[in-house]
Amino acid sequence: MPPDHHNARVARRLWEAISRGDVEAFLALTSPDVVWRARGENPFALETKGPAATLEFLANAGDAVDDLRMQVLDIFASDRGAIVHYAMNAHRGPRYIAGELYLRLRMEGDRVAEAELIAADAAANDAFWRDVPAPRPEAPGALAPRIQNS
Repeated sequence: MPPDHHNARVARRLWEAISRGDVEAFLALTSPDVVWRARGENPFALETKGPAATLEFLANAGDAVDDLRMQVLDIFASDRGAIVHYAMNAHRGPRYIAGELYLRLRMEGDRVAEAELIAADAAANDAFWRDVPAPRPEAPGALAPRIQNS
């Protein structure tokens, strides 16, 4: 599908909302019962339900690293949803990871109903996140303040 497909535009706006820490835009782009999953075998491999829990997850991931940079490589879209293919570079103490990930989005109308994060190199991703303390519950105030787009 061309990059101007409706679901590609929704995916791009969601990515931009997360990158800016724009809670209002995030809420407008996700369904009230959104399910957000992160695959893997580490403390951040979990499933959240609802926007508040998803915002907590994203904020906790940003807080768990010293520096996190992400760049969209491609967005693929169909009438059912979209996939954001992106590069990630992160530092946490002496640890560093550079890799590619996929954010699979299932849409219902103009909103994301389901999202799933999938690392291209699951073993490297798990090794980077494995000994991070489990995400802590807190009131979501911002998405992920340390996320920067390059």
